[in-house]
Amino acid sequence: MESTILFLLPIAIVTLSAWFIYKGLKAEEKIDWKYMIYGLLTITIIYAWLYYAPSLGVFSGLFEFLFAGGTSILAGITLLVVIPRSRKLFSLLLIILSPVIMYLCLDSGFYFSPSSKIERNGIEVAYALESYSADKEYYPDNLEILVPDYIDDLKSPNTHWGWLYKLEGEDYALGYFYNADKYSYSIRIYRPATPEWKTMIINLDHTIDPFSLGPTPTPTPRNSLK
Repeated sequence: MESTILFLLPIAIVTLSAWFIYKGLKAEEKIDWKYMIYGLLTITIIYAWLYYAPSLGVFSGLFEFLFAGGTSILAGITLLVVIPRSRKLFSLLLIILSPVIMYLCLDSGFYFSPSSKIERNGIEVAYALESYSADKEYYPDNLEILVPDYIDDLKSPNTHWGWLYKLEGEDYALGYFYNADKYSYSIRIYRPATPEWKTMIINLDHTIDPFSLGPTPTPTPRNSLK
């Protein structure tokens, strides 16, 4: 129910904004700027919402953008048909400009989301690990050894377990806790062999658990980055 509301919300807000803009443009005599301002303020809510949406999870953010952007394009096409010819430029702005602004808001939201910040900090830790390995020809047993010679601050994430780190032969795995539900939890993991962050689901039986972690943590705002 909650997820349905989240996905329907951008459709409702964009539709309401388009209705306000239609009310402001439908009269041929003059533009009703009161309704135009209502429409612009309403669609600004969507811009702010899309900036926040990535904190709900990558897929949630993308779906919110697709619903909001698609509705904006359809609303713009509808206005292009029904409003007077001299005002059709406004509908083109809704078709073209609004989805672009939505994308920029979403992209900024992804960049400043908690998980993105953690992963940028993690890349700094990975650089420090590589510098240590270049000097010693092996990776350290734990991350604390890197401080302060190779990195000033590990910037451990404010999540359950902080940084996860484990040697894997001549390589290592770096990770952090991402999200939990009553059946499993997920971690984001980085390995130098494939230098990118990937999501791994850990089931209750822990049959696949690279860090040999404990029981599934209770989902709380502190323990979840979705």
